[in-house]
Amino acid sequence: MSGATEVLVITSVDELPSALSRVQVSSVCAIDCEGAVNASPPELSLLQIATTAVVIVLDLLQLSHGGEDLSTLLSTGELSTRVWRSTALTKVFWDCRGDLALLRANGVDLLQAGYGQVLDAQLLDVMTRSESDQARLDRLHPVVYRGHVRGKPRLFSSVHRLNSLVGALKEHGLAADPECGEYIAARDAVTADFKKNMRFWMERPLSEHAIAHAAGDAVWTLRLWRALAARATQAQLRALPGATLRFDAVARHMLYAGVEELFAQHSLLPLCVLAAPPAGTMGMRVCERGCQRTLPAALVSKTGHLCEVCGGLAMTKASRKEHAKQEMQAECDSIFRSNDSDY
Repeated sequence: MSGATEVLVITSVDELPSALSRVQVSSVCAIDCEGAVNASPPELSLLQIATTAVVIVLDLLQLSHGGEDLSTLLSTGELSTRVWRSTALTKVFWDCRGDLALLRANGVDLLQAGYGQVLDAQLLDVMTRSESDQARLDRLHPVVYRGHVRGKPRLFSSVHRLNSLVGALKEHGLAADPECGEYIAARDAVTADFKKNMRFWMERPLSEHAIAHAAGDAVWTLRLWRALAARATQAQLRALPGATLRFDAVARHMLYAGVEELFAQHSLLPLCVLAAPPAGTMGMRVCERGCQRTLPAALVSKTGHLCEVCGGLAMTKASRKEHAKQEMQAECDSIFRSNDSDY
């Protein structure tokens, strides 16, 4: 990875103090993780920490092979005192849910008391959008079919679509930077490899593309964060810590409740994350057939027992099944017609 940000790959515990001292002098850093998120328990491979000057890529498999217990390495010592528990260092993520789950499975719960501030830049991207209601609805396609949205837009009054990191870089003009182009190319190469091998990040040695991808995730999260923070209002920045907590809490709820993948793994922002739902149970209803969350009654249908987000996902799934059925029927009809013509 070229450019002004230096990349340090750490494979020995002896290298940690010097590397982390360079992070400690910053007021904000971006953090990203790579690993096997869907393993049970989730497995960590890399931990990336970026400041404006340097990005540190901790090869946790190599560090643990050196005799270090991974949970001990992450939750105590230099990493804990210089990064996790530093109240002077703000930790920024892009979609914190998977990264926090990986860290939590390895002994570090950054949202517990005693740790420094944690913020999610993906949420700030949504909060700072200055777009019309129609533009918000247009973003929902193809996660929710356009026909559903156009037919009953009121059913999606509170639904937002989340941006991917690359999508946000393109939307905010950062992808025009040649260095960002190199990062995206490396990311695309790794994505292709990952689709063939879901344990890609757990294997060694790592390719140059893999290191460039991992380092770039943290570097470009930080650069995007700075661009978003510059346009955000003070009210939005004040609201972000609470929104980040709710974002993670919803993800944990989905996991512990065993919510169906359709309603747990998608790119729509869960309801009542940007603003907290009202206290108490009056005027609340459970999304029984979807995310199983208790939400304001106006956001959950009385008949379908689905919230706005889960309702859109369910309708789209049903439409896709019907479309596939029609395509199969058309193909069968074509075969029969072809056979008839042979006689």
